[in-house]
Amino acid sequence: MLTEPKKPTISIAVSLILSLCMLSTSATAQSAIPDNARAKSYGAGWECVPGFRINGEQCDAINMPENSYPTGRSYGRGWECIRGFAEEQQACTPITIPENGFLGANGSRIKCNRGYKLSSGDTLCKAVVVPANAYLDKQGDGWECARQFRKYNETCESIETPANAYRTSSSYGSGWACERGYIATDDMCKPIQVPANAYLTGEQTGSGWRCERGYSATRTACLVIRLPKNAHIDYSGNAWQCDLPFRKDNNSCVLS
Repeated sequence: MLTEPKKPTISIAVSLILSLCMLSTSATAQSAIPDNARAKSYGAGWECVPGFRINGEQCDAINMPENSYPTGRSYGRGWECIRGFAEEQQACTPITIPENGFLGANGSRIKCNRGYKLSSGDTLCKAVVVPANAYLDKQGDGWECARQFRKYNETCESIETPANAYRTSSSYGSGWACERGYIATDDMCKPIQVPANAYLTGEQTGSGWRCERGYSATRTACLVIRLPKNAHIDYSGNAWQCDLPFRKDNNSCVLS
């Protein structure tokens, strides 16, 4: 005769006990949440609702002035002023928008319309005075001189250029630079005398020319480099150095 297998009564009992323990633990955790708090949306524990800040095992109300909102941060004062108001002595005071001004995107700073700039402690928008031969700059709160002019105090002065020169946009210096092949000397652009075995560098300082590789420069010429034994042209191309393990001794390379 077949006998019916015994039911796993012990396993069922253990499962019921574990379930009850979990329910009890959950209920205990929920009951441990203080006033003005809520269970965290992730992980275990709880957090204070906006407008309150944790203080030990409780949530204390943040002292917030009128026209402010809670930041939800656990550091700092815990609040910020709403758009159109600025913090002043722990209060949120309305921002006065001056004529030709508007409230910036952050809601707490004044911006001026194009052609105006802030002045008098950032409370007024004054018109930008654009002098002759100038125009409003990209930001709209200043000005730049037109081409062929440069700033001088609060005006734009004409740039006088010598022959073989062109005007630059720089607000300092002479306001002009020499064309390629010329170099500035006093208030003129003089032609650069390029010696044999040299080329123009295009620089506005120095001689304006440089010797080809294998030549070294004197004041007015490029001299061929005479390599001693066990030497080679260096990285500059205009001098020489000894092969290793030789070292330079006057005009020769010797072993140490």
